[in-house]
Parts: sequence; structure tokens; C-alpha cells
Amino acid sequence: MGRSADQPAVESLRVQTLASPQCAAGLAEALPAPLAPRPLPELVAFETAPGQATLLVLDDLLLPQASPAWLRALPRWVVVVAASQAAAERADAADRLFLRLPEDADDALRRALLRAAMLHAVGLASAEQLRCERELADRDLFELSEVGAALMQSQEPEVLLARILTEARRVTASDAGSLYLVDEDQLRFRLVQNDSLDLLEPPGGSLAIDPTSFAGYAATTRETLQIQDAYRLPANAPYRFDRRFDEANGYRTGAVLAVPMCTPKGETIGVLQLLNPAAGSYKRRDQQIVRALGGQAAVSIENQRLRADIERLFEGFIRAAVTALDQRDPGTSGHSERVAAVTCALAERADGSSSRPFDRVRFSRDELRELRYAALLHDFGKVFVSEGVLGKDRKLPRDREASLLGRFQRGHEVLEARFHAERARYLSECGSAGFQAFEKRLRSGIDAERNRLRRFEAAVRRANEPRVLPAEMSADLAEMAGQVLVGADDDEFALLEARDLDYLAVPQGSLSPEERRAIQSHVVYTHRFLEQIPWTRDLARVDAIVWAHHEKLDGSGYPRRLGGEAIPIQTRMLTIADIFDALTAADRPYKKALPVEKALEILRSETAQGRVDADLMELFLASRVWQLGD
Repeated sequence: MGRSADQPAVESLRVQTLASPQCAAGLAEALPAPLAPRPLPELVAFETAPGQATLLVLDDLLLPQASPAWLRALPRWVVVVAASQAAAERADAADRLFLRLPEDADDALRRALLRAAMLHAVGLASAEQLRCERELADRDLFELSEVGAALMQSQEPEVLLARILTEARRVTASDAGSLYLVDEDQLRFRLVQNDSLDLLEPPGGSLAIDPTSFAGYAATTRETLQIQDAYRLPANAPYRFDRRFDEANGYRTGAVLAVPMCTPKGETIGVLQLLNPAAGSYKRRDQQIVRALGGQAAVSIENQRLRADIERLFEGFIRAAVTALDQRDPGTSGHSERVAAVTCALAERADGSSSRPFDRVRFSRDELRELRYAALLHDFGKVFVSEGVLGKDRKLPRDREASLLGRFQRGHEVLEARFHAERARYLSECGSAGFQAFEKRLRSGIDAERNRLRRFEAAVRRANEPRVLPAEMSADLAEMAGQVLVGADDDEFALLEARDLDYLAVPQGSLSPEERRAIQSHVVYTHRFLEQIPWTRDLARVDAIVWAHHEKLDGSGYPRRLGGEAIPIQTRMLTIADIFDALTAADRPYKKALPVEKALEILRSETAQGRVDADLMELFLASRVWQLGD
């Protein structure tokens, strides 16, 4: 939007009358200034500008040079007056004749006619001036809107600041400029651009927010400061020019424009300082447009700061959520972080791939952040699952395990009590005759019962481990299920209750079907939690990504049995990372970590069965991104 040499500025209205030298001499006495004609030897020397009311007196001397095409091409604010019949016919043929001066007219009549023609020229020039001003204003408004849109698209702080300064220099055709941001009680020097010196980086440092510097004055007064020459300041000016930069770099600072960047609330957040416009000095329009741009810049910077604050808020919230989950389920501590690292690494590999089918897969910075948040929160619903289920490392719940082992202890006590009771009964009824043989038989029977109890207890302890249940162990449990012992008070109690058998008969792992459903419900709990959060637009899909992370492509997953394209690609990445970490993590109390190759073998099997995305699995294997989770 800087002015070029072929776009003259619209100045205040001026008038001129042009005629051949002979005609000008004849009209000179009759027409006082500013109507006095200026001699025009040749039409090639004819010049005018928008806003300059121009009267062209065409006579027979200029007529040979004034073709109809030349006359038609004259600017609209040029009024043609004919001084001869031939000139009148030529101008009329070009549709440019305003009036003809009668050859026998006296000075008074000629003066009146030329004044009328000049008034018409002034009207045309005024209209042209208004048109140019409107056009310039429209262009300024359009460019400001373009600048505003460009600033809104700049999300990285340094990119935004560079864009602000670049646009300010462009619209004013400035050779150089600098940008300062308010930082507590200082103006921090953030950016400098200088075409003459090819500078793009700031020299560092800061200024006090006071009127002693150009930028400090603008920040303090919140007013635009325009300096015609930095080396020729008024003696009573509160600001001074620091020449050290010029002297160190061989530069000459001339005109300066310092504009405060103010928010709609009136808060000054920085200063734009521009130097050395191509026109030599800054115009009123430059002040207006840079002031408007400064306001846009302030809003953009404030929006970016607000965005950064929101990001920090979300980051803190998510960190707190992950910490809460780790404390709730220490056995899986670190899982969310590792899964997030691997998932995002896989997404970046897909984004950077030029091979099908990932050549059209691209993730923006916001989309990667959205995916990272989803991966960090994918298991948050586990905080709503019973703690006893989350950290369950054996098949029996802790209370039932203690109760069952207590019954075995009681069984041993019952057998010991029976031994002593039978001895006493024999002695009471039969005396000492044959007692030794009886006691030997009794001890043998009791010992057999004790050994049987020990075998049963060992079977229970083995069955209680989270492993595949052998067939012979199932037989021991079935035999044990029918055993009833009689206590000292003739009360009967079962060694193995039906509920105990249900737990111990789980064929693999430590969870009963009911407990497994409780664990799986964490997906629903996570969804209910995440859907309540008023996510920003760039994080709107966090819930959708998380909710499907236990779904499988063949529809065999849970909780909604989704399949195929219903599962987002981000979720498919999360699923692979989640499965891999669950298999290889060394922090699970209920299972041993699998070697990487074994885990990859399981993932390949899932892929072969159509449950896991084959293309992503191939990329996962090729990129070895799982190493980032370590």
C-alpha cells in the first residue's frame, strides 16, 4: 500500500491554464492569476495530476499536435476551450469541447467564459479528488482486512511478530522497523527489520517505559509520534535519539513513525517503530493506517497470549488428570505418557510420508496436540473403576483369598482337634489296651487328611495366579468344591465356596467376567467425562478419538462394536500404541512383560485377523517408533 512514483498523492486542489505561447500572451492581460495561462510550446510537455483543475486553451498553433485520439485520452478533469473554429471542430469531434472563445470577444467576456470553464474544471477535479480518496480508502480498508486475516492465521509468536512488522513496513514503504513488547515495566526489543542492512534479528535489550525514547514516548502517551528527521529534534522535545545503532552500522535514520499497539481496552502492549519511508516523510494517511494496523496487531497478540494461556490451562489439567490416574492405578503408571509419545510419533511418520496410503494424510500442529491429549486421557475412566479390580494381581479378590486360606488353616485346626478328641474318647471307653495301635492308625488317617488339605491349598495357590489354568488343576478344584468340614461345635463349612470356584476357574488372567466388564467400562466412563468438557474447536475430536480406542476393524471390539471407516485413523494409531505398551510394560503387577518380538508377533496376528490397521502396522514396524516410549 506504499505510494509508487506513478501514483501521485492527492493534494489540495490546484488550478492551471495552458495555452500556446502566442495565445497565452494574448490572454495574459485579460486573465489575472490564477487564471493567467502558462505557455505550452508543445503538447508533449502537457502534464496534469489528479486534483489539479486544468484548463487547456486549444488554438490553431497547437491543433496539429492534438489528434482526436489524444484529446479523447485527456483525463476527465481537463476542460478544453477552443480559441478557433478549427480547434472547436476538432475538440467537438473528440467529444471534449466545453466552449469556444469568440474571436471578437472583449477581455471581460473572455474572462467570464474562462472563469466559467475553470469553475467546471474545479468541479471535475474535486470529483476526481474525492474518487481517488475513496479509492485509496477502499484500498486501505481492503489491505487492512487482508493484513488482519494474515495476522489471524499466524499462530507461532515469532511468526506473528514478524508478520506484524513486515506488514507495517510494507503499507508505509519503510526501509526499516522495529517492534517492542511491554514486559512488566520495560519495552522489550523483540524484532528488527532493515532492508538496507539486511537485518532480521533484534540486537536485544530493552527500553524504559518513559518519554525519553521514541518508542517509550509512544508507549507512555499512547499517541503516534512522527519525526521528520531523527537528527533534528526540537530542543524542548522530551525524547532523544540514540545514534549508537546508526554509527555502528553505517546507517542514517531520517523520518520516524512510532505507533503504540493498543488493545480495545486501551492497554498498550507494544510499539511499532518505522524508519525511512520511500517518500522521504510519513503522511497523515501513514499514521492512520499504521495506527489501525497497530490495533489489529494488539488484538492478534492478545488473542495469541489468550490461546497460550488456554493451552497451558489444558496442559495443566491433562497433566493433573494423568497424575490422578497414575496414583489411582500405580500398576500402570507411565502407560499414558508412553502411549502418547508412540502415538504422536506414528502420526508424524504418517504425516511425513509421501507413499500411499499416507500421501494424503497430513496433521496440523493443532491436530497433533489434539491426538496427544487424546492419548494421554485414553484411560482416564479407570479412576471410576474399583481400586480392587484395577490392581488385581490374582484371581481371588484379597478378602476372598484371605478367607479361603483361613478356611484351610481352620481345616488343619479341626483335624488336630479331631485327633485329640478321638484319643480321649478311646482312652475313656477302652482304656489303655490297644491304645498305641489305635493312635497309630488315627495319626495315619489324620496325616492323610492333612496332606490332602495341603494338596488342595497348593492347588488353590497355583490356580490363583493369573495364568492359563491346566486341566489337572481344574480337576483338583472340582474335587475340592464338594468338601465339607465339621468344626468343634459340629458346624459345617465348605473348604471352597461356589464364588471362590468361579474366580479360580477363570481360564486366563486374573479377572472374572464381571471384573473384566468393569475394566472395559472405563471406556464409557472416559467418554462421559470427556464429553462434559467444553473443548476448544481445535480439540473438538479428543472424545471421538478416545472413545473408539478399544474398537477393532472387524467389529469385534467394545463398547460399540464399531468397524472399518467408523474408526478414525488417529484412533487406529492409538490402538496400536496402546496394545504394544500393554504387552511390553514392566509395571503391571498381574502379568510379566513380554519381549518386544513376542508383542510384535501378537500385533501381527491381530493385523492378520483384520482387527488392526495393516498399513499403520507396517509403518509402525518400519519406523520402530515404539522405542520412543522407553
